[in-house]
Amino acid sequence: MRKTRPLLFLAIPVVAFLFVEWNGTAAQQPSAQKQLTAAKPAVPAAEEQQDGKKADNEAGDGALDRFMQQKLAASSRILEGLMTDDLKSVAVNADKLLEMSKEERWRASNDMMYLQHSTQFRNAVADLYNKADKRSIDGASLAWVNVTMSCIKCHEWVRNVVLADLEPQRK
Repeated sequence: MRKTRPLLFLAIPVVAFLFVEWNGTAAQQPSAQKQLTAAKPAVPAAEEQQDGKKADNEAGDGALDRFMQQKLAASSRILEGLMTDDLKSVAVNADKLLEMSKEERWRASNDMMYLQHSTQFRNAVADLYNKADKRSIDGASLAWVNVTMSCIKCHEWVRNVVLADLEPQRK
């Protein structure tokens, strides 16, 4: 029981941050959607409200939301695996994150800084996978902190640089 207490104290702020981080990113998505839908022909308001979900999906917003949910689900299962000493689950979900990071929709930018953040994330997740595969709870826990920090830094950069660069184009 003693072994999991320090992890629990670490887990609570990480989960809270990931929740806030995802909601913050999702809150900014409608602005990006405005840019995508600006070129569409005008649609009567009543029809637009009825087809709101359909329009979101056409713009790819629904797919991006589902992708973010999959990332969060894998992250939650990694954290749960660390809390319950289920390192097999940690390894399986680390592998899922690695595979997701190779998908085209993962790439938010072609900028060198973004590519560096993405590479750091992949390296951190690979380290997590290796530590979990070797059944090292302490190593996997520290690797998870590194994965989380790489997520935070990348999301911060995307919010402050990529989305900020899009803002003048929207006006």
